[in-house]
Amino acid sequence: MHGLTLSVHPGQKVAIVGRSGIGKSTIINLLMRLYTTPQSQDTSSPGIYLNGRAIGSIPREELRRLITVVPQDNILIRGSATDNIAYGQPRKLPGSHAEEEQRRYIREVIRLCYEASRVAAAEELLGDAPYSGTLQGLSGGQRQRVGIARAVARGGSVLVLDEATSALDEETEKRVLQQLFRSLDPNQSVIVISHRLSTLRHVDLIYVLDNPDGSGARVVESGSYDWFVAESQYLKDAGQDISDLVSNCGCSSAGVTPGFSHAALDAKGDL
Repeated sequence: MHGLTLSVHPGQKVAIVGRSGIGKSTIINLLMRLYTTPQSQDTSSPGIYLNGRAIGSIPREELRRLITVVPQDNILIRGSATDNIAYGQPRKLPGSHAEEEQRRYIREVIRLCYEASRVAAAEELLGDAPYSGTLQGLSGGQRQRVGIARAVARGGSVLVLDEATSALDEETEKRVLQQLFRSLDPNQSVIVISHRLSTLRHVDLIYVLDNPDGSGARVVESGSYDWFVAESQYLKDAGQDISDLVSNCGCSSAGVTPGFSHAALDAKGDL
C-alpha cells in the first residue's frame, strides 16, 4: 500500500471495494494489529488512529473490545447456539456470587443472545432450550447469521463486516442488514467489505482501492452508492454490467441495542 488515506466518522457506514488481492482484508488486519506498522501519537503523521489514539498504543485486549470483526467464514465452537453467540462471555460470573446473582446473569446472557439472534434472523437456531443441543450441519448462510448474532451480542465501537453476508440470499441479506443497522448505536461505526452491490446500497460512503501505477494500493475513488452505480470508473473498467447488478439487488441506478462508545477511525500515509 502507498499513500492510502481514509476516514470513518462516528456513526458512519463505509464500504471498501476493489479487485481481489488489492488489500481490502489487509486493512482490517492492520486495524486489528495482526500486522504492525510504525505508529506516532501525532495524528498528522502516517498511521492508524482510533479516536485520535494510535492503534499501536492501545492494549490488544482493549482493541479487541473496541472492534468487532465478522469474517466470511465463522469459526463455531462445539456447543449450543447460545454458547456460540455468547462466545467470549463466561457462563457464570467469575468469583464468589450469590446464587440469585448468578441466575440473573445467566438470564441476561440468554436474553442478549435471543435479541442478537433476532437481529441476525437466526432465532430458529436457539429454540426453546437455549443451552441444549449442538450446532451441526449448518449451511454457510446459517453460520454467517450466527457470526452476525455473535457480533451484535459482543458490541464494540467499530463493527467490521468482511464479506459477512456472502452466503445469504438477497432477501435474507436485506432483512439482516436492515435489522442489524437499526440495532446499532447511532455512534457505532461500520466498515463493510463486499463484492455484492446489494450490500453496498446500505452504506453512506464507498471507498474504491486500486493500484493504477504499480506503486501500491490507495483510494482512487470515493462517493455515495448512487454515485458508485452511475459513475464509478472501477465498475466501468471491471466490465461490470451495471444494469444486471442493479436489477438483481432491486435498486435504481438513477437514485438510488446495546450501548457503544463512539469511534473515529483514520488511516493515512504509507502503510
